[in-house]
Amino acid sequence: MLKDHYRYYVAIQRHVASGAGLKIASACFMHLNSDYIYDGKRYDLDKLFVIENLTKEIDSIAGEVVDRLTAQRGMLQQDEPPAVEVGRQCTDPVTCEFFDQCHDQVPAGHISELPRLSQRKLEALQALGIEMISKHSRIV
Repeated sequence: MLKDHYRYYVAIQRHVASGAGLKIASACFMHLNSDYIYDGKRYDLDKLFVIENLTKEIDSIAGEVVDRLTAQRGMLQQDEPPAVEVGRQCTDPVTCEFFDQCHDQVPAGHISELPRLSQRKLEALQALGIEMISKHSRIV
């Protein structure tokens, strides 16, 4: 199952290529086939990779992609960066390009290091003023 962020990735690539004057006949995403089993002799490249044609799906989100890109350009033109708390959005679905600039301020043991911590629970802990994991604390 292809994750949504890959659909947006392909949509952005098509938007950029089309904007550069290229005529795009189809928009596809190629990835490894997780069901492929190597026979130990020779890779069968036709079975190793899966190519998914996303053209119709990309067509349906093209307007949203343009809106998002416009909003991102506007944000990047601001004099100050937006005030965004460190959270799961920093690494999910992919690690943010600005991760190191924000996370050098987060000390080791910050609650964002808790495994499988949902955004809702992270925000609940922050609302309680809890920011650090302590080996001496108890969860009640």
